Amino acid sequence: TGTDAHTEYILKVTDDTPIDPKSDVPESYKKVKDINDSEMTGYTDWQDSADYDIGDPIPFQLTATLPDNYSEYDTYTMTFHDTEAQGLEFDKNSVEVYVGDNPDPISTDLYSIEENPDDDCTFEIVIANVKNISGITDSSVIRVEYKSQLTDRAKIGSEGNKNTMYLTYSNNPYGEGTGTTATDTVIVFTYQTIINKKNENQESLPGAEFKLEKQTGSDTWTEI
Repeated sequence: TGTDAHTEYILKVTDDTPIDPKSDVPESYKKVKDINDSEMTGYTDWQDSADYDIGDPIPFQLTATLPDNYSEYDTYTMTFHDTEAQGLEFDKNSVEVYVGDNPDPISTDLYSIEENPDDDCTFEIVIANVKNISGITDSSVIRVEYKSQLTDRAKIGSEGNKNTMYLTYSNNPYGEGTGTTATDTVIVFTYQTIINKKNENQESLPGAEFKLEKQTGSDTWTEI
């Protein structure tokens, strides 16, 4: 139960014998990429926080490492549970699932996407049987990548917009049973700018209007 798992025993007990159970369970992590689109042409590596503008698409990654005793299972289930802040809007069509460093995603027939499930998550990525995925071995890494858009409901400032995940997985090679990893959270920040136009006496000018633009390249500006 919890974060533990069943293990295999082959014993001949002849006397009182202390046993130190050895089992292995998956590890899971959540990451996000960052970009300064006024100066950069590509994203950073995966990290724990980032800042974006309202309307930007944000890349996220979920990873899970299979246990050392994966080969002992006849079937192996794995579900990624993801909960987003209200300022993030999940893009179901952006989901791709990979094995290890393979650049080609696995077939969409091998997993399902459930939005707004009963456990109050935003969505779940369900792999009903990992054994159906070719190339999987003990300690293989499965990674899920997707994008969400930062909306005008995002929290502005240091509180940020949290995105939290955890994993449920098979933990009994002899029957049914699941375990749960600890949660892992990344934060997306966004900020606001307040501009006032004043006269030479530092008095605000009523009716002043502005058009703000964001530079997205050396000479490309986009109205915001």
